[in-house]
Amino acid sequence: MRRFRSGRERPTLNCKINITNLVDVALTVLIMFIVVAPLIENGVSVKLPEASASKMDFHDTVNIKVAKGGGVYLGEAEKKLGLTELQRKLRPLAAANPKLTVNILADAEVLYQDLVSVLDSVRRAGVVNVGLATEVKVKAKK
Repeated sequence: MRRFRSGRERPTLNCKINITNLVDVALTVLIMFIVVAPLIENGVSVKLPEASASKMDFHDTVNIKVAKGGGVYLGEAEKKLGLTELQRKLRPLAAANPKLTVNILADAEVLYQDLVSVLDSVRRAGVVNVGLATEVKVKAKK
């Protein structure tokens, strides 16, 4: 049995694209992003000093990050603030909620003067409850 009608006729090409493998790879990458996304912390990275302390209650709180080099960041924002701008942004929050707590997450290598300046700005904004966040030391079992 002859495959072609004449000796000069060429076979036709299959022009369809098999996308099964592409879909498999795309779904695998999507699942990886879904699993990894909650683990990624946004914002400025600070290395907190260690201390043995109890856990804090985190409702009605605002976080201020003080990065190495004197950068001050309010909440999860990545915009560097000056001390007067920080004070200006905290004032309406403190007026709206008298029980507002401000947690200061300062890098372990931040200069003491920078931390005191941030504390002073927070107090001038009218915030009464201020906490300094630390990493909890893991006690060795005896």
